[in-house]
Amino acid sequence: LKHNFFGQWVADYSEFLGLAKELGIFKNRKIIVMGVSEGGLLASYLGKNFELIDMVILCNSGFMETKEELQLIANKNGFKGSIQPNFNQISDDSISYEKYFMGQTYKYWYSLFNQSSFNYLNRLKKPILIVHGTKDANCPIESADLVYKLENKVDYFRINEMDHFYNKESRSIKNQVFDSIEKWVLRNINNQ
Repeated sequence: LKHNFFGQWVADYSEFLGLAKELGIFKNRKIIVMGVSEGGLLASYLGKNFELIDMVILCNSGFMETKEELQLIANKNGFKGSIQPNFNQISDDSISYEKYFMGQTYKYWYSLFNQSSFNYLNRLKKPILIVHGTKDANCPIESADLVYKLENKVDYFRINEMDHFYNKESRSIKNQVFDSIEKWVLRNINNQ
């Protein structure tokens, strides 16, 4: 848990990508980065900061800043009022991996404060695919719908009734979703 936070994710993947590039592992290959849920934030960051990445795919990952999205989730779950006091507690003890909020450490949440996939993907000149379900309780559709405000072309698969875990009406549609993603990737590889 000590190493599960955004800055460490960036350091780990940056080291891997740098080493792989140095060794020529990616030479003459298309590199696609895909992030699910909070991993979409990392995928967005990597897509913006590494030229060797050709495409970015986000699944059930939003575009709001983390604090704004958490407040929306709380409101959708019937909480009346602000969860700003929770954010203040997290900020006051921002390096704690012993205290938890919504199932994650304070350090984890603090590292995500003020982060947004929107800022990383806006104006990015690479193929970008956003896949999101309208019934996602972990990452509200309102956050994903901010994709419409991006200033670049983005493909958006907005899937009615799908939840965070690729279920629709209590049945998995994961295979269909990933088949659609694969077709998108192949179409974009052929167009480059």
